Amino acid sequence: QMSAGATFGELALLGFVQHRAVTLRALTFCVMSEIRRSALRSALLEFPEEATHLGLVSHPAKKSLEKGWPCFDDCGIPAQLLQLVDIYGDARSFAVGEQCHETEEAESSAVLLTKGEVSIRDASGHVARLQAGSCWNEAVLLGIPGQVSERLIATKPCEVRILSQEVWEKIIAEFPDSEEVVRGSILKYHTDAAESRLGVKPGSVDLLKRCTFFRAASTECCAEVRMRLQPHVYQCGEEIVDQDLDGDSLYIILEGCAAGGIGPEATQVNAGQIFGEEVLLGSVESHRHPLIAKSHCCALSLS
Repeated sequence: QMSAGATFGELALLGFVQHRAVTLRALTFCVMSEIRRSALRSALLEFPEEATHLGLVSHPAKKSLEKGWPCFDDCGIPAQLLQLVDIYGDARSFAVGEQCHETEEAESSAVLLTKGEVSIRDASGHVARLQAGSCWNEAVLLGIPGQVSERLIATKPCEVRILSQEVWEKIIAEFPDSEEVVRGSILKYHTDAAESRLGVKPGSVDLLKRCTFFRAASTECCAEVRMRLQPHVYQCGEEIVDQDLDGDSLYIILEGCAAGGIGPEATQVNAGQIFGEEVLLGSVESHRHPLIAKSHCCALSLS
């Protein structure tokens, strides 16, 4: 639903799509302005430098987003989608000490650091570093609310690209056949980054070796099992497992924490810990209690 001040049809105007993704109907009396592609082309004859800004022509200085946003690192993602992300990503520059995003953007925008270095600071004062070529808050593109408790502060002069959830939804709506591939690419990047923050090489068997019954297994066996782990992202309050349903999955928490049960049955699972070994082995038919994400939570599961 759109209200006064909203725009639509940008991709059709630029010629990137030939068909509308949705049908739009007036729910009330509406007054609007229309810009035809022919009118845009006439304007660009007077201001040809703007064609480059809009991505309508290529030039040597333009870098492909295929090498920019690492969360879109899958050969199955259309080049046209990457080009639209490039065009609509808001480019900004910041001096040392400046916050690299508006506070309200933390909940609904992903950030790509293209140059320089920033520190990630949370409410507790914990500091982590983000290097050029890395993403932050990419889970927003999966529909998960962003890290509102974190701030990006420039530790060196830096440049970023900011992609809002609103803009992303417009872009991905034009590529319904690629949505699953894109989502898988974002999930993989997100879980790989979480593994790195745990001090574990992404894709290695190190986390599996923390599970009792995989410690004695061969590296080859663990590697085969590792390929079958499925990534997940949960928002605070979301249910990870339901105690009333039969289950057969083990979960490895990569980031955040989850908890379930009351009294003596209370359990908390933190980053790097495992939950559900007995269910995976078939010792019990279902989990003894539900497991609820108590913060933004990233996990791997094995069925």
